[in-house]
Amino acid sequence: MKLYKYIGPEILSIAFSKEGYVGLKCSYPKDYNDPFELFLTLDSYEAEAEIIAYYHEILGEVPQLPTTCFSKRPDVIPMWAHYAHQSRGFVIEIDESRMTKRFPDTSIDDVDYKDNPHAVELEAVILAYTTTKPRHTYLLQRAAFGNAYFTKSSCWSYESERRVILKQSDVSTTDSNMILYVPIDCVSSVIAAPFSIDEHVDYCKKLTERISCDYYEMKIGRSSITPYFLNKENDSFQFDGEKLDSVDNYCGKCGEPIIGEEEYCHWCSTSEDDKYDAAFRNPMKRLSKLGLLEGYLKGSAEIDKKCRT
Repeated sequence: MKLYKYIGPEILSIAFSKEGYVGLKCSYPKDYNDPFELFLTLDSYEAEAEIIAYYHEILGEVPQLPTTCFSKRPDVIPMWAHYAHQSRGFVIEIDESRMTKRFPDTSIDDVDYKDNPHAVELEAVILAYTTTKPRHTYLLQRAAFGNAYFTKSSCWSYESERRVILKQSDVSTTDSNMILYVPIDCVSSVIAAPFSIDEHVDYCKKLTERISCDYYEMKIGRSSITPYFLNKENDSFQFDGEKLDSVDNYCGKCGEPIIGEEEYCHWCSTSEDDKYDAAFRNPMKRLSKLGLLEGYLKGSAEIDKKCRT
């Protein structure tokens, strides 16, 4: 599986500042932007006072552990907007299997999105309270831990998040930031945003050559709202749900995927004669040249207003 870390444009050089590693920022859940992180509750309001007290004793405060979050997709437009500075940053693609070999004791799983909080079963709390057996308490805590760390409200489902929970000893502290240093061979590609500036793109291309990983640029097409990706050779790719997969047919000019066998997409296939004819037939341009456009638009707006009322 591939994991995707969205970052801002200035972070790329910082992330790769340690030779042989990529540094991924980690945080405690209490510092994330979701106020309901690690939210737990009971599945019943009928618990006795002593059971509630035991619940607080055992589960009242879920331990805060270093956590780093990925998306399972590199083409989530809100993620590019929120975490990659309005589609000006980058995405680092990590090979999960390689990373987990280096950090075998991590907990990693998909986030489960729910309309209601994942509640702790009252019966499990009563069992642990009644028997006072370590095993029952351990199983209760383990289940609650998973629910707390890997459950979020459905409003966050667009993130397609896969979360990594680490031991404190796995991370280093640099300038008050917790950093997980992942060996560079776990990086399979770096993807530039569609609006990255040339300076950042040039740095990224040189970086991918230096660390021997793939380079892609995400592109926004004109025929579909599904992004596509170009490599250094301008071959076209799309995300197939698991990985970036090559496209069978794409425009020879812009690289946008094409349905059919045409050489160019509709937008790139127009000739200069087509553009001249379109401009000649544009009535607004004729009105503008005659100095009549402003009056025409004002009169049309007044007619529209009368029709609506």
